[in-house]
Amino acid sequence: MADLKYTLGKVKFGESLNLEDTAKIKVMLVTTAYVSTATAADSMVTVNAGEIAAGGGYTTGGQLLVGNAVTADGANMKFDANNLTWAASTITAGGAVLWDDDTADTPIALFDFGGDQTSSNGDFTINWNVNGLLTLS
Repeated sequence: MADLKYTLGKVKFGESLNLEDTAKIKVMLVTTAYVSTATAADSMVTVNAGEIAAGGGYTTGGQLLVGNAVTADGANMKFDANNLTWAASTITAGGAVLWDDDTADTPIALFDFGGDQTSSNGDFTINWNVNGLLTLS
């Protein structure tokens, strides 16, 4: 008998993280100077130190996600949300941090842009992967 992870269990796990809560799940933009690893125990204090400066259409703490959904995708749990846009902004960012703006302020994932991405009095948009933001397989 092989070990397995039930799809329903993975979906319930994603739901238990409150990923569908559009009042708490946010995306914060960070500079290319912010570096982390999957095994790092970064707190939001560490992440905040890497956040881009407020202004130019960007507000400290980032932006709430909307359209959040945790679903089963075959044998996987998939978390997806609408793309994000900071309209009419002047922003330079090297990545984005998905985080839970609750009492524990928990960082969830880092998305590396592969270098600085910029907008100059235009839209700064993050188009999420067609397979979603997070997948638990």
